[in-house]
Amino acid sequence: MRSFEKRRPAVVWEPFNAALQSMCLVASREAATAAEQLCDIIEEFTILFHGRQPTDLEELRPSHRG
Repeated sequence: MRSFEKRRPAVVWEPFNAALQSMCLVASREAATAAEQLCDIIEEFTILFHGRQPTDLEELRPSHRG
């Protein structure tokens, strides 16, 4: 299995959240729903790996399926 390099992500959530809110205001219902689903997957990923790096691709598969 492939191992991932060790690095600390520098995530800035404000622009991401602002984009989501903007999209919900102006996009079609379908596009807004898809964006919200994507956010749910990102949130699950963030919670799963909070404070640590994934060690291999198998750990990432549930998020990838989303």
